[in-house]
Amino acid sequence: MGKPRLCPGFSLVLENDAAEARAGIQNGQLWTRAVDRNIHLFLREPAIRELARRRDSRTADFCEALLKSGDPDDFLVAVDTLAQLGGNYAVTRLIGLCLDCLVHDRAIVLSRLAQLVTGNQAKPFTAMIRELIMPGEIKTKGWTPLAKELLVDECRRQGLSVAFVHPESGEEVAVIDAWHERTQFE
Repeated sequence: MGKPRLCPGFSLVLENDAAEARAGIQNGQLWTRAVDRNIHLFLREPAIRELARRRDSRTADFCEALLKSGDPDDFLVAVDTLAQLGGNYAVTRLIGLCLDCLVHDRAIVLSRLAQLVTGNQAKPFTAMIRELIMPGEIKTKGWTPLAKELLVDECRRQGLSVAFVHPESGEEVAVIDAWHERTQFE
């Protein structure tokens, strides 16, 4: 069973039932919840995501307003919502955000963009990877196969090895490390 979670109607439902609960709500009701700044963003986020899932035409403009607010939480919700929205506009906007934001925020935007990247965006996505990769771990769950392939290719170009692992948490992780040469001195 899922974890309890508040959904747009303020009713406590199981996470598995949340999508069903939101499906019965009209877009107007979702917009009322989404734009109400008297309600904490955490409680508005499910309505915002549902509007993106429904591909409501006003969602992109709403994301722009969130991005202009300067609030870090608004930024994260806007990035997640753009990723949920998908499509050419969302991908183009995420690429633009990645180029214009701070390094820490770039990693967040890159991870969301990696869930959408196709052949058309391979070149700018590779440039973003080039700027951000370093030894360590990157969560790659939900990345497109192309995004993973571009990550591996760029790591090789920079002399880094990459391995995809599935730790106990169930999240797929790319472990990036420097190449280790075996020596002949044994």
